Amino acid sequence: MGDKPAKITSYYDNGNTRNIKYILNGVKHRENGPATIWYSYNGELVYQGYRFNGKKHRENGPAEFIYYKGRIREELYYINGNLHRDNKPAAITYHDNGKIEYMTYFHHGKRHRENKPARFKYDENGKKLQISYYFNGVLHNTNGPSCIDYDKYGSIIYKNYHIHGKLHNISGPAILKLFEDGSVEYFVYAVDGKYHRENGPSIMKYYDNKRIEYINYHINGGEHNINGPSYILYYDNGNIRREHYNINGSSIKNNKPFFISYGINGKKIREMYNEYNGIQDINISYYENGNIKQRMYFISDQYLYGPTKIDYNEKNEITEVEYELRGKKINNRCEYIKQIKKESDLIDKLNEYVLKELSEIVIDYLVE
Repeated sequence: MGDKPAKITSYYDNGNTRNIKYILNGVKHRENGPATIWYSYNGELVYQGYRFNGKKHRENGPAEFIYYKGRIREELYYINGNLHRDNKPAAITYHDNGKIEYMTYFHHGKRHRENKPARFKYDENGKKLQISYYFNGVLHNTNGPSCIDYDKYGSIIYKNYHIHGKLHNISGPAILKLFEDGSVEYFVYAVDGKYHRENGPSIMKYYDNKRIEYINYHINGGEHNINGPSYILYYDNGNIRREHYNINGSSIKNNKPFFISYGINGKKIREMYNEYNGIQDINISYYENGNIKQRMYFISDQYLYGPTKIDYNEKNEITEVEYELRGKKINNRCEYIKQIKKESDLIDKLNEYVLKELSEIVIDYLVE
């Protein structure tokens, strides 16, 4: 016979046993019983773990038991440190009433079961709530949904499709979630792990009142719609809240806004441009009467740095112009021009950018 492991016991301050460990050659080890045992302060058993040469391991039975209020809460099967059990679930969790809550199949540490569900979820009465298919550790099913959720009546309320861990369904949504009445709550189209749909929105979600919450269009993973917004977010009253315009995953240019936001009353609040009349990165906000409230011009090159900000009152009159020159804010127009004139390398940029690209009303404001 080999050496016997040393039994080490620790105690709570009330004298009750806290834990028992069996140690051999510096690691937890015991051949015929749990190598580590834990108790609560009041003496209730809370954990038993089998170890062989420091690894979680037991040939014929669970290697770990987790207890709650005197009942087994979870039992886990390990071989050589990995969750594993041949043709049976390796992880089982129980409800307080003793009925199974979860069962999961593992093969050498990975969720796995060929052509059958690898994970099950049940309610306290034993009704099935969820099944999931795993292959080699990832969601996978070539013959249908990889995950299905059921309501308390047994009707399907959610399903998704995966191939080798990637969202994938060429014949319909890769994710579908239903309201209790069976109407669609949201759907997602995806191919090979990327959001994708040729003719129609790739993602769509509804509010509880059945109005659309948002719509998203994708091609091959990138936001894309050549016929309108690639993303539309709605208020629950049905009015548009926000629009994004993207083609092939990039926001549009060509003097058109790539972002527009609206108030709950439908009035435009803000527009953002990547490029507008040759100027890059413009942010425009609006008053409720439709007049411009503020323009912000974001400039970034070796001469001028943004943003340049122009504020308006509700009568569309300019109230303030702010510049940044080499990272320094300058609010006074005379001081700005004075600083520009001190640096000859900026004169050309001033003429090119300020005097040519900004609107005539701004030019008048600067030179009056």
